[in-house]
Amino acid sequence: MVPRGIGLSGCGRKYATACSNPFDQDADFSCVPAFPTRESQKVTGFFETTAFIGSSGYGFVALAPSLANNATMLWKSTATYGQNTYKVDSALEAGGQISSDGCPNLPYTQAQLTSSGAGDVKVVGRIVSAGLEASYSGTLLDRGGNYYVYSSPNHNNTLPTQNSELTSRQQCLVTTIGEKPVMTAVSAIDSDEVDFTGSPSLSDIQNLYPYSQDQYVHSNYTGIGAPVCIIAFVGKAESPIRVRVRLHCEYAGELAQTNLSPSHSNVIDFNAIQQAKSQMMAQRSDGKIVNQKSTMFELADKILNHPATQNVVKYAAGAAMKYATSSSGNLVELR
Repeated sequence: MVPRGIGLSGCGRKYATACSNPFDQDADFSCVPAFPTRESQKVTGFFETTAFIGSSGYGFVALAPSLANNATMLWKSTATYGQNTYKVDSALEAGGQISSDGCPNLPYTQAQLTSSGAGDVKVVGRIVSAGLEASYSGTLLDRGGNYYVYSSPNHNNTLPTQNSELTSRQQCLVTTIGEKPVMTAVSAIDSDEVDFTGSPSLSDIQNLYPYSQDQYVHSNYTGIGAPVCIIAFVGKAESPIRVRVRLHCEYAGELAQTNLSPSHSNVIDFNAIQQAKSQMMAQRSDGKIVNQKSTMFELADKILNHPATQNVVKYAAGAAMKYATSSSGNLVELR
């Protein structure tokens, strides 16, 4: 079968939605449409919390997506945060200037996902995408200031940082704190992040925090992955900021056996979506909301209909179909 070149397939659109806006319900229970294709348990995790603009007028939330339900994912400033930069360390946590949150409604623990558990790893996983959203929840009188929204294109540690450093990066969105929330999303950028965890060569950080590129957040916390996205805010001191996190994960292995469902693979769609993500990252500018679903679809469709892509589709589809079927053990249709 030769894939049609007029637009993304059904599984491709679901993955594109997850990458562009993880908070869209159409992204729930999505999978990564890339080889190797294997049945997986598809889970959507989420949590909400409150951060504050600190006493200094500065505050932040920073996200390190994790597969484990008892892992620290989110760092946030409290009302007593007295810094004019954004950072995490044990002294700030002990002094109550920062705190952290995890996602308890994910199904598996750190011990189950790493070699530190009893015996072999019982479950492996990968993150499809994760989203971080912030919205002002204080009084109208005190509302004002700016958001600084940034996701590292190389998934480097976003902490410590400061406003001058954030605004020097092309991918940073600076926008006024208003009625509407701001959001940023992260998804896999290389083959290691696309693959399932569990390889003996991976560290515990890589098994628990696939997007953290084997980096920890701070030398005080060597078991906690580095945050790859941040939303910083400058405004009225002690103002509350509502924070939402949503992430889509796949799991496989012994513990996930009773919850598996079929997965799909479409290498043409996957590559188009990866290119579209890069173009969206480069197009960010002040006043433009990041990661629009419609923009993702439009860019991906243009890539799919480019003559170079059509030639790849025409001459490689048969070989790709043969490879997909023989390597996965399941029939995988390139739709």
